[in-house]
Amino acid sequence: DEGHLAQIVRALEQKPALVLRPCWLVYETHGSFPHRELFDLPTSAESLRENNTIIGSSIAYPRAFHRELGPFDPDVGSYWD
Repeated sequence: DEGHLAQIVRALEQKPALVLRPCWLVYETHGSFPHRELFDLPTSAESLRENNTIIGSSIAYPRAFHRELGPFDPDVGSYWD
């Protein structure tokens, strides 16, 4: 069974792309078990322009994309650039 990171590497070796995996939002509360919610919204170029439908920590992409797209914009809050 191929692990998560191996799947990402294999996908990026086939074609440079933005690889997106669903993730969990974890809501921690004091004194009880955390509530987990799957974050897996449909994602397209249009949805990204309209409202960010991905979690930044759930993506992987080739380093060369930074040369093409430019660095992160420090004026954008959190890591949503």
